[in-house]
Amino acid sequence: MSKWIRINDDTYIDDSLVTCAEYQLFIDEMRTQGKYHQPDHWKDYRFPKGHARQPILGMRPSDAVTFCEWLTKRNNDAWTYRLPTTSEAQEILVAKAYTPPIGYWLAKNAEQNFVWVGKIPKNPRKVDLDRVLNRALDLDRALDLDREPDLTSKLVRAIDNTRKLELTNARAHILNLTSELIRVLDSDSASGNARDIVFNLYVDIITLQARSMGESPAFEGIRLVKERIR
Repeated sequence: MSKWIRINDDTYIDDSLVTCAEYQLFIDEMRTQGKYHQPDHWKDYRFPKGHARQPILGMRPSDAVTFCEWLTKRNNDAWTYRLPTTSEAQEILVAKAYTPPIGYWLAKNAEQNFVWVGKIPKNPRKVDLDRVLNRALDLDRALDLDREPDLTSKLVRAIDNTRKLELTNARAHILNLTSELIRVLDSDSASGNARDIVFNLYVDIITLQARSMGESPAFEGIRLVKERIR
């Protein structure tokens, strides 16, 4: 954390994003407990060489929240740490100049869940969503969501499990998930909401594949707010 900017007497916001070196402490401690919170696209459990002062990117919102909870417990001082609200992010912009595209997650109760630093990019993932959707809808139907109501939860858990695998095995696992997701998307019996959820998961997997190969930039960072404990 570089510099805390005062919002009021009891609340301060960091002027920059959490770095790889700072987040690595969290990764290392969580791994001793059998918990994995490294970015999904990483090829190892450590940040790339030379990136210590670079912002940690490619984070899930759940990881960002867990990091805040860990930091609060670890520091054990007069402060609690959390993600910014929409108004806090809009009122006090990130001071450091970062190379776009880059942004950070906001608090769960915020008006939006993500904010960009600088200009909003048109296609930050560099994934052709129209091509992805057409590919999914062109395949034969195979699964029925009415018969597998817990499929989405199963797929989310499966994606989580890729973090514990060696890279080669993880890629094979992701390919299997992709095939299953495509079949779900092509099922006429799938509800609109279920299709939206599964399609978003499918795009996440395609993005993860592209990021693992260096074809899609990671841009989801973490910015902190600290509040005085009363």
